[in-house]
Amino acid sequence: MSVVKVALTEINMFIKKSLEKPTLIVGVEMGDLMLYLVTSFGFVIVLSVMRTFIPIPAWVNLILLAVLVLGFITLRKMTQKKQTSFLKSWIFWHLSAPKKIIMDKPKFIRAYHAKKQNHV
Repeated sequence: MSVVKVALTEINMFIKKSLEKPTLIVGVEMGDLMLYLVTSFGFVIVLSVMRTFIPIPAWVNLILLAVLVLGFITLRKMTQKKQTSFLKSWIFWHLSAPKKIIMDKPKFIRAYHAKKQNHV
C-alpha cells in the first residue's frame, strides 16, 4: 500500500477595505439611489399623465410625496444595516425571479429517446 501525503497551503490575502465599500451618496448606495430616483420620476410622470385624462385630487400629490420620502428613509436605513443592494434585490425578487422551478430533460435528450423508442 502506498500512502499519499497532501500538503496543505495557506494563502493570506490582504484586501484594502476601500475596495470593498460601495459608493454611498447621501447615505445610500449609488446603484440603489439611481434606481430609486428613476422609479420616483416614473411615478411622478405616470401621475401627471393620468391627471390629463382623469381628475385626480390634490391630496394624491401629498400622498405620493410622503411615500417617496418614506421610501428614501427606508432605503437609507437598510443601507445603514449593511443590506446592500436592497432595492435591486427586492425588485428582482418580486418582478422577475421565478417562483416555481420546473425540472425537465433538455429537448435534444427527449428527441433522442423519442426517436429511439420509435425504432424499437
